[in-house]
Amino acid sequence: MSGYSGADVVAELSAEQWGIVTTGQARRAGVSAQQIKRLTDRGILDRLHYGIYRMTRLPHDQHLPVRVAWIALDPETPAWHRLEQDLPTGVVSHRSAAVLHGLGDIDADVVELTAVRRIRLSLPDLRIHTAALDRRDWVVVDGIPTTTAVRTIDDLAAAHIDSGHLAGVVRDAVEHGLASIGEVQQVLRPHAFSYEHALNDGKGFLRALIAEAGVSQDLVELAGMSTGDALFKDRQTVTDNNIRPRTGTDAFARLSGVVTDDSVSAVRSFIDSFDPQFDSSKLAEAMFRTSAVHQMSEKLAASLTDQPGVRDALRRISEDLYNSSAVKDITAALITGGAGSDAVAQAFRVSRNTAAPPNDATDEDSE
Repeated sequence: MSGYSGADVVAELSAEQWGIVTTGQARRAGVSAQQIKRLTDRGILDRLHYGIYRMTRLPHDQHLPVRVAWIALDPETPAWHRLEQDLPTGVVSHRSAAVLHGLGDIDADVVELTAVRRIRLSLPDLRIHTAALDRRDWVVVDGIPTTTAVRTIDDLAAAHIDSGHLAGVVRDAVEHGLASIGEVQQVLRPHAFSYEHALNDGKGFLRALIAEAGVSQDLVELAGMSTGDALFKDRQTVTDNNIRPRTGTDAFARLSGVVTDDSVSAVRSFIDSFDPQFDSSKLAEAMFRTSAVHQMSEKLAASLTDQPGVRDALRRISEDLYNSSAVKDITAALITGGAGSDAVAQAFRVSRNTAAPPNDATDEDSE
């Protein structure tokens, strides 16, 4: 790095690791501890902890404590080299992992990491767990190695967090497509008894969590979230591998495993009642009215991307149908926990034959 000043070297090192640099990394790049001190005195670096610094005048980083803790696990090795390893010394886990993934509503006042060997650090508000890890157990989230959603659920259940918080994590992991019902059911099996369920009853434990999270089992089925292992009796599953850009008709054919034939027929009739330019996207927008079927509507909309005007139609529909009687009837049936697919089918039939209320027409005319 001939011609580079110490500040240039530090800036280059820190650019690839969130503005953070350690004295060990700087030393290996030819920058002495004395130079680091001078940069700190000049206000170029801010000392975060012993041997760990960050460039000043950078935007606020809500995950900075997590990043600092992970860097501190191996302060000699740059982050980009550690990310190439099968096991980058340790990974973010437990509550901290749930926060990074955006799962549930968990407080993570203490940074939690997991390493395969015992490591002691003097950082405050830090807990390092020791456990087995392999490459399948972690992914990179916001640039930080983090346990997968499935492994995070496993860790949190093993730590015996309260069922309410665990239910929120499970709900979000499944709805966001980060874990399948089958995967969650499997990792919950060994923890079922400690949560007062029958020994190894992962299915019963998962049912209880879904109920506690406020997601009805009917909506889980309708959303196509029962992937991997059938959670509900006599229901076929829909996996992400089945979702490809196709026509609306093919999309409904593939959904026949999770709703009854009666519902599929009613849905087709309902869609046929709309103008061709809107096609199946109106159903997708209607389903957006219920968060628990958000995933199904996303997949349905994605399967129609080869049809012209779908995206524009969705935006128009969100305005045209927001207060329509059809949407209200469909949503009411979908959010009724015990309604089942027959009630949904009936709602489609009713909505097809129900004219929009006068005030809807008035609103449209006024626009």
